[in-house]
Amino acid sequence: MVPTIRQKLTFEQFLEQCPTEGRYEFVDGEIVRVLATRKHDTIAGLILFQP
Repeated sequence: MVPTIRQKLTFEQFLEQCPTEGRYEFVDGEIVRVLATRKHDTIAGLILFQP
């Protein structure tokens, strides 16, 4: 098996290719999706259902 070598993105390429849905970061030349932790979800739920 031949390993796949991915070329790192420039910041300009990141801005062009970054998906519009969700949250993403530019880390070491790659697009990385940012997911909420359990605590973030719990706090967001509490705020959402406040009277």
